[in-house]
Amino acid sequence: MLLPSARGPQRTGGGPGRSCSRFEQDAVAWTWWRSPQGAEHLLAAGSRRVTRLIARGPDWSVDRPAPDRTLAVERPARAVVRVEALLDNGGRINPPN
Repeated sequence: MLLPSARGPQRTGGGPGRSCSRFEQDAVAWTWWRSPQGAEHLLAAGSRRVTRLIARGPDWSVDRPAPDRTLAVERPARAVVRVEALLDNGGRINPPN
């Protein structure tokens, strides 16, 4: 993932498997980002077949259509989150571990 003011790409997950390859092209990723003003944001992005992005925290949730395959949500503090994406065929995907 490329973040504003980052010195280079940041890896947000990964592991063994074929995720985001020519064999498995559907992918979703997320990361935390702090604005220059100090506000925390959850940023998520998906591959071309993603139509909706869902994020859940301990006491909040966001479920939005994502025509541009991105999601940015300001949160008061970093927390454990779960991100999920819905595909145009009704399938669901999660970020790699």
